[in-house]
Amino acid sequence: MKESWVTMFLPNDEYKERKILYFIAEAFVLFIGFLGVVVLLNRFSGIFNTESSYILLSVIAILSLYVWIRYIVSGMEYANVVEKSEYKMELRKLIGSTSKFAVLFAEWQ
Repeated sequence: MKESWVTMFLPNDEYKERKILYFIAEAFVLFIGFLGVVVLLNRFSGIFNTESSYILLSVIAILSLYVWIRYIVSGMEYANVVEKSEYKMELRKLIGSTSKFAVLFAEWQ
């Protein structure tokens, strides 16, 4: 795995690397399933004629969010958190800071 170009996007920790690869693989399987549904719907009903590129771009964005949310909810950043209450508190902090960043980023656009 170390000779792949993907490794520059992954963390150096082996456990985190493996979990993120699992999340990316799950998103890829969902993407392939969705593409199969779109192809079948387009073949039999012709629903996705002109807006198919927008639909595919939105699916890519949604699946990227899927990987990001799975990473946040998995709690692998908090190896030193022992109790569930501590984890919930750290998760609230992370969601709060992420929301602040998203709002600030949306304002700049």
